[in-house]
Amino acid sequence: MTRHAAQWFAQYHIRVNNINPGPIFTGMVKESGIESQAAMGELHKGKINLPPYAGEADDIGYAFVYLASDESKFMTGADLVIDGGWSTNSFIPQKNIHDILQK
Repeated sequence: MTRHAAQWFAQYHIRVNNINPGPIFTGMVKESGIESQAAMGELHKGKINLPPYAGEADDIGYAFVYLASDESKFMTGADLVIDGGWSTNSFIPQKNIHDILQK
């Protein structure tokens, strides 16, 4: 949908981009009973590649600042995925590949 909208609105000099956030520690999360970014990260450990396994609001906010600025004037139809690697569906091995192949 982002690409379609970007193509359609380009004639009006309107850029269309999308931000796909992963788990982000916010006040709403805190209201649900998760008290810290570390506690939220523990819930996602093993599913997300990059520690601390849960992002901060600034991680998403800076992407919006970039897209709203003239620095992104030549960018349209993009999906920015800011999820610490969650969407890569990669599994995090407990051992490195070298140790696994030695057996």
